[in-house]
Amino acid sequence: MSFSGVAILAMLALAVLIPRVSVAAEVNLDRTLKKLAASMLRECPELQGEERSSVARQKLVDEFKHFKADSIPSTYLKKIRRGKVDYEAFAWTRIVEKYDRGHFKDPKMLFLHTKAKAEKMRGEEHYVVSQLMLSYYELKLEERTQSSRKMLSQLGKLYTAYLKENGKPPKDLEVLQPDVAQRSGMNPLTGAVADWVYIGQGPSEVRGSNRYRVIAYAPFASGSGSAYRWVAYKGGHLKQADSHLARICDSCPSS
Repeated sequence: MSFSGVAILAMLALAVLIPRVSVAAEVNLDRTLKKLAASMLRECPELQGEERSSVARQKLVDEFKHFKADSIPSTYLKKIRRGKVDYEAFAWTRIVEKYDRGHFKDPKMLFLHTKAKAEKMRGEEHYVVSQLMLSYYELKLEERTQSSRKMLSQLGKLYTAYLKENGKPPKDLEVLQPDVAQRSGMNPLTGAVADWVYIGQGPSEVRGSNRYRVIAYAPFASGSGSAYRWVAYKGGHLKQADSHLARICDSCPSS
C-alpha cells in the first residue's frame, strides 16, 4: 500500500476514534454528576422532600449542568486524570477560604464545603465540585447583597417620609425603623449581622448637596479589597462610597 493510502486510512481511523473519545469523556463526567447528586441527597435528605429519589437526583444533575459543571476542555480532562488533585492550587484554596469565611447555611453549600475539606476526590469529581462551589457562592453572595442593600435603602425612604410628617429628623435608628429585623444587614462575605450606622442628616461634604446627605451606612466593608461602604442617602438613594466615609461620619453627631 502506498504512503498516501496508509495516511488516508490513518486519518479515517482517527476520525472514528475522536468522537468516541469525546463521548466517553462526556459520559464519565455525566456519571460524576449523578454520583455527586446521589451522595448529596443521602447527606441532605431535606433536598428530596416528597419527590422520588430518581426525580430529585435528576433535578440536581440538571442544576449542575446549568452551572456548566458538565463541560470540561479535553486537554484539561487528560491532565487531571494523569495527576493527583492539587489541593494547594491558589484557585482551590481561595474558594475554600471563601466558604470558611462565609458561614453558609444552604445544605448544598454545606455538603460541598464538607467534601472540599475532606480532600478525598478524584480529578473529575474535584473539577465538578470546584465549579459548583464557585457558582453557588456567587449566587448566595448576590442574594445576601441584594437583601441587605434593599433594607439599607429603605432607611433613606423612611427618613424622608418621617421628616415630611414630623418636621424634624428621627433621633435614632429605633425611631426611624420600628421593625427590629430591618435595622440590621448581613455582611455578604461573612454572614455576620450588624445594625446599620444611623447618623441622621450627615455631612454635606460626602456628596455636596443637602438632597443627598448621608442618612446611614453599612458597618461592614465591601467592594474590591473591602475598600467601600454601602451608603444610604435621603430618599433611599444608595451607592458605594470610599471607606473614608466612615471616618467622616463617625465624628458627626446624629441630627
